[in-house]
Amino acid sequence: MPQPLTSIRKAKHFSFGPEATTKRPKAAIRAAEAIARWGYVEAQYGRLLSLLLRSDYAVGMAMFQALTSASAQRAALSAAINEALSPDDAALLREIMKYGAGPGSLRNNLAHHLWGWSDDIPGGLLLIDPKHIHEASIRHRKLSDHMRQNPQDVRFFFENFKPVDRSKMMVWRKRDFDSLVRSIASLSHLLSLFMLYLQTEEPVRGATRTELLKQPQLAQALPLPSQTA
Repeated sequence: MPQPLTSIRKAKHFSFGPEATTKRPKAAIRAAEAIARWGYVEAQYGRLLSLLLRSDYAVGMAMFQALTSASAQRAALSAAINEALSPDDAALLREIMKYGAGPGSLRNNLAHHLWGWSDDIPGGLLLIDPKHIHEASIRHRKLSDHMRQNPQDVRFFFENFKPVDRSKMMVWRKRDFDSLVRSIASLSHLLSLFMLYLQTEEPVRGATRTELLKQPQLAQALPLPSQTA
C-alpha cells in the first residue's frame, strides 16, 4: 500500500505538477496500465448489469455508463442484485464487489489526484487529493490578508502558518503499482467467473461456483460448504 510522505524521513523536498509524468516515466506507465485495466473492469460491470437485468449488453452498458459516479454505479448494481439473485448468489457477488472496492479506490486516486515527485525518493510518485492543496491555499490567502493589514504581527504569522499536510501526500513505489495491477487482474478474473456461473447450466454451473469459492480473495469470507459442515 502507498505510504504517507511523513513515513519517509529523508524526504525533505517535493514538487507537484504535470511534469511528474516525465520526472517519473516508469511510474506513469504503471499508473496508465492500472487505469487501462480498470476500464475493462468497468466494461465487465456493465456486462454484469445487463445479465442481471436480462437485457441486451448495449442497453446495460449504456445504463451503467450513464451513471457517472462510482457510488451511483454501485447502487444500480446493488438494486439489480436484490431483485435478480438468490441470497447465496447475492452474497457471493457482493463479496466480489467488496474486494473490488479497494483497488477501485486506489485507481481513482491515480486518475484524479495531483501527481508529484521528490528527488529524495528515486522512482517514487507522490499523490495528493486536490482538496488538501485548496485548503492550504485558503489558509495562506487569509494569512496574507491579515499580514497586509498588520505587517508588524510577525508572531501571528509564525503561529498560524501551516504548510500542506505531508501526511496527506502518498508515496507510490513500484511494488504499490504491481500490487494494484495484480488486484485489478484478480477482480477481473472473479467477475469473469461469476458471469460464466450465471450463464451456464449444471454441471458447469456448480463447478464454476466451487472454483469461485476457492479463490483466495473469497475463500475466507465465503467458505466452501464442506468447510462449514
